[in-house]
Amino acid sequence: MQEIDFTELTPLGEGIFSTVYQHPDEENQVIKRRHLELNEIDGWFPYAKAIKSGMLELINPPRIHELQVLNNENDNGIYSNYYAILDKLYTVYDDDSDCFINIPYSWHEHLRILTEGILYQKVSTLSDINIVDDITDMLPDNIPEEITFLCEDIVRAITFARTLDYDLELDVHEENIMVSSYGKLILTDPFSHI
Repeated sequence: MQEIDFTELTPLGEGIFSTVYQHPDEENQVIKRRHLELNEIDGWFPYAKAIKSGMLELINPPRIHELQVLNNENDNGIYSNYYAILDKLYTVYDDDSDCFINIPYSWHEHLRILTEGILYQKVSTLSDINIVDDITDMLPDNIPEEITFLCEDIVRAITFARTLDYDLELDVHEENIMVSSYGKLILTDPFSHI
């Protein structure tokens, strides 16, 4: 891709580590860019890099079209400045109304239990998590297939993160689960730094 002038792009959302912009030429894509001034561990980059390289296979991965490091990657990417071109995703939760949106109503209770109950408390390291083997057992009966797939993707992400030589913190909440234009729940950014 040609050099990007981020001052000309429309921001769609901003987090601690990055800003997501509308892609100027592709209506269904966004550009995610890390804030250049930060010098802290960013859990998204190793997650995205593992997905893009095939090291982490998820049932419903975020579709990453391009992942470009903007500086030296000798730090395994955890401090790297980057931009990524991704499929556009949509929020599943509206803070103003305190409710889930853009997903079937039958998924609401399961997502609330998952994000506010099972995964709400952050742990110091992913090795402390004891829920990998039975995460779906903690949800009510009749789990919708998409919730089961999301749980499996969370387990796969945790398993991957345990192989890294630095610690990340589990950070799965309503804003890090989004829905694709084709109706799949996507685990967008499951880790933060400690």
